[in-house]
Amino acid sequence: MFVSLPHHKTLAHDDALACAESAIAQLIAHPFARDQDFPSAVYQFQAQAPTGTPVVIIGGMGPLAGFDAWKRTLIALPTRSSTLVQYCQIPDRATALREGATSQAVLHVAQALAKAMTYATSKNPTHVFIACNTAHAFLPLALQCMDEQHRNNIRVHSLIDAAVAHAKRLGNTPCVLIAGTWGTRDARLYSESLTRENVAFEELGEDCQHHLTEAIYRGIKAGNRAVARGAGRHAFEAAIASGNITAIIAACTEIPMIVEALSDWEALHALPIIDPIDAVLEMI
Repeated sequence: MFVSLPHHKTLAHDDALACAESAIAQLIAHPFARDQDFPSAVYQFQAQAPTGTPVVIIGGMGPLAGFDAWKRTLIALPTRSSTLVQYCQIPDRATALREGATSQAVLHVAQALAKAMTYATSKNPTHVFIACNTAHAFLPLALQCMDEQHRNNIRVHSLIDAAVAHAKRLGNTPCVLIAGTWGTRDARLYSESLTRENVAFEELGEDCQHHLTEAIYRGIKAGNRAVARGAGRHAFEAAIASGNITAIIAACTEIPMIVEALSDWEALHALPIIDPIDAVLEMI
């Protein structure tokens, strides 16, 4: 069985969906200053007659993204048992990356991720994905930090691999724009994978990246839709105006929310948005 966090809820499907939707609404209205300020908990939907391997989402980075990923899992896979491990004690990923690959900060993030994935283990095989793109930079070390029994009982699906595979299937020689955090960019999570798969890509210019960071942190994470709209438009307008981009990879779980906030921007919505959460749910 799952190792329990102090707060553990097992819910029917409709109740689980309502729980996720309520949490999303509350977090938008009353955002937490830091991910780590949100209480850790496990939320579980146990299917009455499950049709496939259970799915576990590692969330808490931030809490809004975790609940959004669980909601989408419940909708996409309604007959599969699914669990959200909302583990908010994982330290800041971008800060750790700035301190370097061999730093204690990186080790602490990897150990916290390993602990979160340990909560996901049960007697039966389990599909796992992490609802944070930047956290994938720590995944190899996190798996090393797990004991063999727990590690062998889970299959971890990469958001990056799923999104890049989707981009590769696009026709007419795609050129994708990578839209994510500084941490994801500096770790070259998408750029290296796209290069290996011979998919052309562009990254935002430095000024545009700063605008995107503002849209993520002072906009979506802070519950300020106006900032998300303004900074989001500044982030994307140069890349869209260039005419080179055929799709956008939403390389941060807040990007689809920024795109939604810009619902009246026809040029943006004319482009396919490759959402790694959707891509990974198609794979599992």
